[in-house]
Amino acid sequence: MARTPRRGTLVVPDDKPLAAVLVILRHRISGFNAETTTGRDGSFRFFHVPFNPYELHIDTQGFAAVHKSVNVRNTIPANLEVKLDLPAVSESVSVQLQFMVLNAFDVQGLYDILSTVGGTHVIPPRRFVDQVQLAF
Repeated sequence: MARTPRRGTLVVPDDKPLAAVLVILRHRISGFNAETTTGRDGSFRFFHVPFNPYELHIDTQGFAAVHKSVNVRNTIPANLEVKLDLPAVSESVSVQLQFMVLNAFDVQGLYDILSTVGGTHVIPPRRFVDQVQLAF
């Protein structure tokens, strides 16, 4: 069975190398599992890799995990460049509204609602209160 070295380079989104990152090459059916760590220049190398399809796994803090298929079919050395992506960010916002039905003559209730908005104290101008009273 022919075996060949496989090498690659690990870079971040701005194409700078990333050192000291664990890189794993796996073949689940055969149980082949090889681990290496990237050098200062982001390079990694696996030795004595039999011909097979593999999964390359890279999981490092601050970047999205990489699970990439790698097919080893011949002894020709090939350099695999892996570019890490920033993790996906998702955020959700929940907004709840409360509605209060006021009696048309309940000026004090309207004043109470207007005077406490979002935890801050709001004092409506006196002429606004007078106009509300006149409108009803």
